[in-house]
Amino acid sequence: MRKIIATLVLTLILFSCGTKATAKKESTNSGEVEEMLTYSSNIIGNKTLVQKKFKGALTDEKSFEDVGTFEYTTYYDAKKKQLVLIENLEITEKKVLENYYYKNDELYYIAIWDPYMGKSKIGDTIKMKMILPNDKAKDSEKTKIYFNKAKIFKDAFYKNL
Repeated sequence: MRKIIATLVLTLILFSCGTKATAKKESTNSGEVEEMLTYSSNIIGNKTLVQKKFKGALTDEKSFEDVGTFEYTTYYDAKKKQLVLIENLEITEKKVLENYYYKNDELYYIAIWDPYMGKSKIGDTIKMKMILPNDKAKDSEKTKIYFNKAKIFKDAFYKNL
């Protein structure tokens, strides 16, 4: 039941603010965004994917003190042994949801919902940011962190497969 509710919430978030989200106007077009949203809805609707959940504590930079928790779920095709999605929820003084989408074993895009990015113009929906592997903003410090996390998650997945 919990998985169903989580999937419904994620689907609502994707469709309520997904079409308004673009990483950079010059780095993507509406056709690419539409293709990414279609890809993500196909993953959410795919009941043949295997899910594995992992939970743990987030610590400070020196690993001395717990500052929050994380929970991430991997979704993969067991027949092909291929990763398609990692949902990562981090809870500190705020909640941040990061979805790392993979296509043909390569990072396809990252979708991030962070309450500190502000609210969208449609009600109180939290804005979604999409980051593409070829994004011109990938040299920013924050974006580098997301690409590094994508690599760490992928490496951990294949190590534990």
